[in-house]
Amino acid sequence: MPTPSTDSTSDEGAVPRGRDEEHLVRLALPAMSHVPGVLVLRNEANALTSFLVGIRRVLRAYPDLLRACEVEYRKIPGAIRYGLGIGSADVVACARGAFVGVEFKSLTGRLSPEQETWGAAVERAGGRYVPVRSVEEAVRAVSSP
Repeated sequence: MPTPSTDSTSDEGAVPRGRDEEHLVRLALPAMSHVPGVLVLRNEANALTSFLVGIRRVLRAYPDLLRACEVEYRKIPGAIRYGLGIGSADVVACARGAFVGVEFKSLTGRLSPEQETWGAAVERAGGRYVPVRSVEEAVRAVSSP
């Protein structure tokens, strides 16, 4: 499974320090959608995504508390969940008949164990799983065979 490149000559289009990966997804979706022969879909893979993003921002100053809250949240029966599941790619695409999962990462972000597992499953099934750090990398992910 490829890892996001860190040795590119330019960080243009990458997530600036202090910005989250969601910002990069919002920048990249329009560019990816303009690639001919490509259908791009945003994967909303978390329960109550916007709410949780806000809570995580507040709790960043308390990493142990944040971790404990996330563990407890996953135990809640009947929680509203949607998307392709924990670890799934931020964006899925059909690129000229091929399945591509695109995972967005900040300049210092790393894949979680769940993301590595999901990406490996996609590749075993014949699809492509591509972690990216910039708009340009995201466009290349759905443009190349």
